[in-house]
Amino acid sequence: MKTTANYGLKKPEGTDVVNIDDLNTNADTIDTQLKKINDNAGALSSLNTTAKNTLVAAINEVFQSGADVKSGTISAVNNKGASLDDDATWDDIVAAINAIARGQGNAVESQVLSGIKFSNSDGQLRTGTMPNKGAITITPSGSAQTIPSGYHNGQGKVSAVTVPVANVLSGTTIAGQAGTMPNKGAVTIMPGTADKAIEKGYHNGSGKVKGEPNLTSDNIKEGVSEFGVVGTLKELKFLAGSDLILFEDHEVHQMFPNASGFVATGHQITTQVGGSITITFSIATQSSTREIYGRIYKNNNPVGQQYTNTSGSYVDYTQDLICQEGDTFQLFVNSQYSTDSVLSNKFVVSMSLEKSITIN
Repeated sequence: MKTTANYGLKKPEGTDVVNIDDLNTNADTIDTQLKKINDNAGALSSLNTTAKNTLVAAINEVFQSGADVKSGTISAVNNKGASLDDDATWDDIVAAINAIARGQGNAVESQVLSGIKFSNSDGQLRTGTMPNKGAITITPSGSAQTIPSGYHNGQGKVSAVTVPVANVLSGTTIAGQAGTMPNKGAVTIMPGTADKAIEKGYHNGSGKVKGEPNLTSDNIKEGVSEFGVVGTLKELKFLAGSDLILFEDHEVHQMFPNASGFVATGHQITTQVGGSITITFSIATQSSTREIYGRIYKNNNPVGQQYTNTSGSYVDYTQDLICQEGDTFQLFVNSQYSTDSVLSNKFVVSMSLEKSITIN
């Protein structure tokens, strides 16, 4: 006997004998399945819908309610900037809701302009308290000035300061402008024979014009005025002579010119006075027949006469010369032959005074 595909109900065929048990079995199976359907569907009276008479009425009511909610949701989402159509699916609606920008940030009231409404990540509506300072002008002074807290509209300013940089010390900056006045610090000026300009710039008060303790009348030539001091010192004139020995050297010097021209000996003096002096020197040769020469040099230049000796004995030569303070006089020698040496054992510098003086 054949049976149905879902519940296995028996289906007698024309050749089958009708059996009351088969009919009862089919009835019991149908009853059981109907009972399950009824139990699973629940009682209509338990529905939350207004319509409770039929499932169709209840379902239609639920459908209409869903349609109304969907329409309201589309309208609300579109009010937030979306552009959903009336036939948008719930997936479209969910995507549009997720795209709505939510409140972000962590601003607090003191950071938002006074009276302005805002929200941050907590979604709460807040009102800013930051004071609106608009455009303020600050005039620089000798002390620091506080910039008031609040919103500034960008039109405020600090008044310009005109700085005469030439009157500001170099290395000092005022209002962004660097000074150009040179810093001279403490300058010491040494008086001289000509005026000396005081250099332009900053002087710290420790500078000075150097004093000279020897600026006294007895140190200044008679009749000469030095910085307001008139001299009383009578000038002494030095003449060539032998009264005063300025320098005396009797050390023996042996020189080998080697035909290279005049060479310097160790006999030398730098004068500390001006006037006329007398120089006496003595030379000799180890060869009694060949010539040797002696000559005085002044500041490395030959002056006066060249003297010749052919004797093995020392011969003195005297010469008067003009000198200035600081002049250097030195004995130079030469020989006729490169194999001959020249000996010198005297170098005396002397002078005489125009007028005699008494030394107490």
